[in-house]
Amino acid sequence: MFRALFLFAGLAALCAPLLWWGAESAFARAPVAQAKPACKPAGPLEAPICVGCGDARHPTRRLNESEFREWMRGYAAESAQGGSALDTLCYFGPQALFMLDAVGSCDVEPARVERLRRELARDHVYFSVRVIDEHGVERLTLKNSYTPFDANVHHHLNATKDVPPCEISGTLKRVGLHHIWARF
Repeated sequence: MFRALFLFAGLAALCAPLLWWGAESAFARAPVAQAKPACKPAGPLEAPICVGCGDARHPTRRLNESEFREWMRGYAAESAQGGSALDTLCYFGPQALFMLDAVGSCDVEPARVERLRRELARDHVYFSVRVIDEHGVERLTLKNSYTPFDANVHHHLNATKDVPPCEISGTLKRVGLHHIWARF
């Protein structure tokens, strides 16, 4: 019995490269889909509702009104370039925008409120990936793929060289004015 098992395993090990080599040309002709969110966006005060294999396990906690007012006071007091209060309001994103509409500007200057609204309206990035092997050959590429914040998205890397097409999935979250957190 063990001899038959070893014989089968050896045969499978010998045939596997041939199967991959034969399938390589089929992979090159496979249609490529665009990135699609695997999470349904929820309301501004709710965590996203994930429907894919990579459920988001990092929802943004709820922003309450008193905390929002405190961050707005901090934003009014910090320099025009921004600081921790602006970073925190960007982190809360849609919730902060919702609070800004519901609660108001909290006596912040109109020009600063307009800048805050512009920053909070940013809800996506264009994401690129390059995989280069040890010889400097670019093997996989994804260029400028639309990626919404706070949603698990699957990207199909469509430019491949001598490797089967693959996909990556992950989440991008804005955590500050100039900072994005990525989980892939």
